[in-house]
Amino acid sequence: MYTYYGYYVLRKSNGLDDVGTIQPHLVGCLFVCWLIIFLCLIKGIKSLGKVVYVTALLPYILLTILLIRGLLLPGATDGIKFYIHPDFSKLADYSVWIEAALQVFFSLGATWGSVITMASYNKFHNNCFRDCIIVSLADGLTSFYSGFVIFSVVGFMAKEANVSVAQVATEGPGLALVAYPEAITKMPVPQLWAVLFFLMLFSLGLDSQFGMFENLVAGIIDAFPNKLQRYRMFVTGGVSLLYFLLGLPLTLNGGIYIFQLMDWFTSAFCLVITSLLESVIIGWIYGVQRFGRDIELMLGRQPGVIMRFCWCISNPVILLMVFVATLTSYQMPTYDGYTYPAAARGIGFLFSMLPIVPIPVIMVWELSRTKGTLWQRFCQTLRPSKDWKPALTDYHADYTTDNHEFVLPLMAIIPCRETK
Repeated sequence: MYTYYGYYVLRKSNGLDDVGTIQPHLVGCLFVCWLIIFLCLIKGIKSLGKVVYVTALLPYILLTILLIRGLLLPGATDGIKFYIHPDFSKLADYSVWIEAALQVFFSLGATWGSVITMASYNKFHNNCFRDCIIVSLADGLTSFYSGFVIFSVVGFMAKEANVSVAQVATEGPGLALVAYPEAITKMPVPQLWAVLFFLMLFSLGLDSQFGMFENLVAGIIDAFPNKLQRYRMFVTGGVSLLYFLLGLPLTLNGGIYIFQLMDWFTSAFCLVITSLLESVIIGWIYGVQRFGRDIELMLGRQPGVIMRFCWCISNPVILLMVFVATLTSYQMPTYDGYTYPAAARGIGFLFSMLPIVPIPVIMVWELSRTKGTLWQRFCQTLRPSKDWKPALTDYHADYTTDNHEFVLPLMAIIPCRETK
């Protein structure tokens, strides 16, 4: 199975020093994927709202079917026991916590902007706090549920190979694209289970890509609403074409090495830095008092002490610890025994820093446009703009934002019931 995946599907080379040529069959698959995304999002949230009824619910149905089939396989019990049996000694290894935090960023979509973009289509008085709890629970429980599907089959593979479950369980794309399909070939009617499994992966990939893609398209249109709103279809098509072209290097013989490098570095640095900055901005620059009053306009009540403590204290501290631990223990990625050359480290850090570059660039741009001394400009740019107002015009007359002031942590956490 690995020979088929590595040398027929990927037709992979020996490393980055031999990237090879573009593979037509991979280009065709890439084009079909972006064509489907374009057609599903051609009308934005209107068409997306209909498509996600299928793409969001279908994976649960397929997961349940695969779970039932996996539990009937010999050795499934061993895989389930390995999955649910805790090894508390691993809790002392901080790398486990780092990997868990990075996994949350990926699965929950934190700091990617997709969740914020989708939430922006809600009504003004929508209960966002309830939705946050539901989304977080659904994400965690879905991951936990899918683990039973995976490890029931991993246990079967271990029994077939007469090895331990730990030797079979792998990470990264190898588990979904090599190990699991290999187990499917040993089941009765393997064609049926293969179609169901890859249909599930395809629908999950579409769901993730929908959010990321709509995030970018909505940002472009919102930047020029009067000019681009009527041309949304063309913007969607143009961004789809751009993404297709940017994905062409991944269809090279050495594309899997480029993919692994991008995946490894982007998830480790960019997401953690962005989330840390967001936490500091909300809790201390925009101010949790302002943020609490904004939420009160929508929900009729301010967030409690626990939420304020998370925004101001725990989130920044935990994210800073994760970032420092990542820097001190970071290692170069590997793929199938291939060791990346030293030059790849620079390329990887370039991948990880590209999303961060606009932040200092925009900061310098805003400081240059503001009048006054450097300190006055700095303080002025930390204040909400005059155009910052609620979406409902009913609240515009009474809505004001006080000047920026740094407050003590306790003052920021304790709710202020006075609404301006």
